[in-house]
Amino acid sequence: MDLSNHPKSLITGAASGVGRAFAKHLASQGYDLVLIDKDKEKLEDLSKELSNEYLQEVEIRVVNLSNQSELNNLKDYVSKIDNLEILINNAGFGLSGHFTRNELDKQQEMINVHITACFTLCRVAIPKMVERKKGFIINVSSMSALIPLLGNVVYNATKVFTITFSEALQAELRNTGVKIQVLCPGYVDTGFYNSEELKGFKRATIPKRMWMTADKVAELSLKALKKDKTIFVPGLKNRILLRTLTKGLSGLFVKFFSKMIKKKISLTYLVET
Repeated sequence: MDLSNHPKSLITGAASGVGRAFAKHLASQGYDLVLIDKDKEKLEDLSKELSNEYLQEVEIRVVNLSNQSELNNLKDYVSKIDNLEILINNAGFGLSGHFTRNELDKQQEMINVHITACFTLCRVAIPKMVERKKGFIINVSSMSALIPLLGNVVYNATKVFTITFSEALQAELRNTGVKIQVLCPGYVDTGFYNSEELKGFKRATIPKRMWMTADKVAELSLKALKKDKTIFVPGLKNRILLRTLTKGLSGLFVKFFSKMIKKKISLTYLVET
């Protein structure tokens, strides 16, 4: 039983990047927070910052979502939250390289985090949202899932699942008061690209105008919850790029992207989680 009268938001991958930005926006809107991440130190720093600035209740839980036992414990915890109004499945990571060359264990971890954790938390959170006739879920995917030309095999497959899963959920939850959004950002200026898995990524190959801040992505995503649209791509430039690539992959565009690929300018990383 939750003693606070404030609605709660639960965010995975909350310690940095877009997850951290979501936490700040929601704390400023009066939500109590449950912050999930495997980085204890960053979670504790964020919790202190938000508690001092917004005076909201902030609970942190250190969870490795790729570990089934830890995910099960989180599932049991979430099932007992009575006033969970917003669930944001943001946790994730990228991988570069060919399917047959990446470590199998790392690819399995990605499937566990991007698919199993998202599916599990939605499954335990939605029944109570339906019962209250109110709830919002943001599942973070990627623009790369909407552009078959880009992305590596496992990353793209998991992010395509997120889109299909979210669209099907929204259709099934029609008229229940529960809103599902699948967020598909492009390049977001965070530490996401500094990981060991993406050490080959070269920021200089991406025009500055194509980068968005994590704060802007979170702000636009939360505003878009009010609209009757399941798939949300933040940023006008991203939407124009997406439309161009999906509607006009011929002639000049094919030659342009072929040249980029030959120069090893990687478009694999059009992602953010």
